[in-house]
Amino acid sequence: MKLTVRLFTAVVILLLAATPVLARPVKVFILSGQSNMEGKASVTTLDAVLGDPAQRDKIKHLKVGGEWVKRDDVFVTYLDREETPLTPRFGPLSVGFGSPMGHRDPFTRERSRHYGVGPELGIGWVLGEHFDEPVLLIKAAWGGRALKATFRPPSAMPNDAEMQARLAQVQKKNPDMTLDELAKTYGSDYRKVLSETQRVLEDIEQYVPDYKKEDGYELAGFIWFQGWNDMVGGGNPAYTEQLAHFIRDMRRDLNASGLAFVIGEMGNSGENPNETVKTFRAQQMAVAEMPEFKGNVAYAKTASYWPASVDMKEE
Repeated sequence: MKLTVRLFTAVVILLLAATPVLARPVKVFILSGQSNMEGKASVTTLDAVLGDPAQRDKIKHLKVGGEWVKRDDVFVTYLDREETPLTPRFGPLSVGFGSPMGHRDPFTRERSRHYGVGPELGIGWVLGEHFDEPVLLIKAAWGGRALKATFRPPSAMPNDAEMQARLAQVQKKNPDMTLDELAKTYGSDYRKVLSETQRVLEDIEQYVPDYKKEDGYELAGFIWFQGWNDMVGGGNPAYTEQLAHFIRDMRRDLNASGLAFVIGEMGNSGENPNETVKTFRAQQMAVAEMPEFKGNVAYAKTASYWPASVDMKEE
């Protein structure tokens, strides 16, 4: 009997040793765009919402016992503006991964510097609830940037005629600008998104506690929230074409064929926008409706969240 038990135990141990342990690859999402992806909401705004009985239930999970919750399964890195001495920023998902901003205490009148809140907070929370695996958000966003210029993808670079026309415009303000210098600005932010993603993934152990190399990571999605500088000032008639190239090029350069993309709607002016906004939204939506992107590119509507009391003047 004892021999039988020992043999049975030995077989079980061998089976367990031979059974592969299922890997739990970190789910990596890239968040990019301009100021709306940077995040301009103040932490004080969240406190005001928490103080509103009609609204607090929507975000009460963000603050417990007077402290902002820090998730232990979702992590953020944020390539901030180069001139900001408070960079780089990384850590567990919580408030404070938005734009730097000043705040004046209403009682002491003293000014303090803090970081705001961006889309990463809501996005990260939803992803953390959805996945069993750890989640890493790589955020690279800068205000005042356009897809037709610094975010321009490699396969949609301007031709000689467009470059000469643009140079003539720029030289009205900066007579010393050369064609070579101008050319280097095109696609500069596109390249920075790639380099930042590579930098973080090469040192992922620093950003995801308890990361195990045998588990690895998976590029799971790219969330794009951008458009203001392509929408105003005459618009960008080629935005749809350029964004389609952006998706194709990013997938190629990240070696992630079929990488899921989410295009955040330009929600300015809410659900009753002017013609400028309507035109631009149609350009955004047209990308997600392309047959080649069916099933892996989605258009996320945001207009319903625009405050009714805020309006935008048509440029």
